[in-house]
Amino acid sequence: MLRYPFVQLGCARLTAVTPAQNRPARAFLARLGFRQEGVHPDALPGGDAVSYGLLARDAARWIA
Repeated sequence: MLRYPFVQLGCARLTAVTPAQNRPARAFLARLGFRQEGVHPDALPGGDAVSYGLLARDAARWIA
């Protein structure tokens, strides 16, 4: 899943945004190596959003 953006497209980083209350999605992103970068109050119709980032160098274990 991460080979496509980092290897084929040559992206340096990925950004993910998820609802703050979606704990399964947030846990999944953390397991992939994404780091929480910010909380965005009232960014979504259902409430707050949380943004995550993943740098190519931090995804190396998944794309080797």
